[in-house]
Amino acid sequence: MRQIHVLADKNEQLRHECSSHQIDAGAEHRRLSALEIQLDLCMGPLRQRRPHSTPAKAPSSTLVRPASHYLS
Repeated sequence: MRQIHVLADKNEQLRHECSSHQIDAGAEHRRLSALEIQLDLCMGPLRQRRPHSTPAKAPSSTLVRPASHYLS
């Protein structure tokens, strides 16, 4: 969860930098895309834990997908 908060803070900082013209829109887009992938990598296992919280499946069986899964 800490990593998610760090990434959310970076996202907010990046948007501020773009709105104050510290970086251009192209740089913002590239960095936001990278942040979105990182957030998806963090959130994917959390989304899967809810269905796996039943006794039939252990949360440790949660699948961690590679970053390439989110690039399509």
